[in-house]
Amino acid sequence: MQRIDFYLLDTTDVRDADTYACRLAEKAYRMRHTIYFNAADPAHAEVLDQLLWTFRQGSFLPHSLVSTQHFDDPIVVGDNAAPGVPRDLLINLAAHPRDDFAAYSRIAEIVSNDPQHKRAARARYRFYREHGLEPRSHHISG
Repeated sequence: MQRIDFYLLDTTDVRDADTYACRLAEKAYRMRHTIYFNAADPAHAEVLDQLLWTFRQGSFLPHSLVSTQHFDDPIVVGDNAAPGVPRDLLINLAAHPRDDFAAYSRIAEIVSNDPQHKRAARARYRFYREHGLEPRSHHISG
């Protein structure tokens, strides 16, 4: 059964959403999951690429951009490009759901408290519901 989780952050700073996504990826990586970060656009993918090295002192998350990936990379960052090989977890930071959302056993939607992000998240939530799925919401503070 596919699982979709919306992580609702109490901050309006969208950079906090990126950092939270990295923390979530670190946890999933330690559990030996493969991960695809879906960035909003190519510039955002570059930001995430750098942030995965620097979001926490002492962290090491082996990853690559989808354009330079090796098929054994556990974490791939792209902007709506195909991840190359199937991944367990999709971390979506884009405004829209991916067309291939059904290919992932788990989807994490990271949402800042920014009004524009919240509107887009509500649309994604409805999209999943319309496709017969039951997303879960988690309020994250701090």
